[in-house]
Amino acid sequence: LVKFVDPVLRISAEEGGCPGIPAFLKRGVSGGPAASPDPHFYFSRIQVQNASLICGNNEKNMLEFTRLSGVAESPGLYFSKDNAFQFSLAGFFRNKGSDILSPMEVRGRVAADRTVRATLELSGVEMEGLEPLYSEYLSQVAEEGRIDLRSALRISKGTLTADCALEVKDIVLKEGPARDIDAPLVAGFILFFNFRSKTLRFKDIRGNFLKMLPGLQ
Repeated sequence: LVKFVDPVLRISAEEGGCPGIPAFLKRGVSGGPAASPDPHFYFSRIQVQNASLICGNNEKNMLEFTRLSGVAESPGLYFSKDNAFQFSLAGFFRNKGSDILSPMEVRGRVAADRTVRATLELSGVEMEGLEPLYSEYLSQVAEEGRIDLRSALRISKGTLTADCALEVKDIVLKEGPARDIDAPLVAGFILFFNFRSKTLRFKDIRGNFLKMLPGLQ
């Protein structure tokens, strides 16, 4: 067992790069026997307590998660760059510009080929905290609101695919036709994001919420 208490992790994709599996699972350990390209770590469980995770290259697009606790476990005898492992993590998403924390939970598995499959649940997220989705789309029709989100995620070869279902609560719409949308506001969609090109696309939009956003019909 390896335990990390109160760690702070910052993820910032380099130009032309993308977030991925921690580097220590991909390459030899410095100081090891000839920096072997096939490292093995003789523990099967990693535990994290009260962690913070900050993602993004700048303040506008930065996402912050706090009070994270969870575990990663290898089904084999120990961790290896060629072995799969499963993980679970629970904590809070920090909404921008406020002290409001939204509960978050994620569970999943990393395959031997470094493909990640996971389920994500977020509750009570302030709409303004969903950058760049808010600045590009949501801000055009809504002033405020809270979102519950459930998503099945797949990350592979620099691409994120997310099959999402969301419900919008306590929404305050801007003046115009959008006020005629009947509650509750719900949506389902598939999101594609390329970490290298920073391209964001939506597909198979369902429900009455995202269909009212310009550019997503």
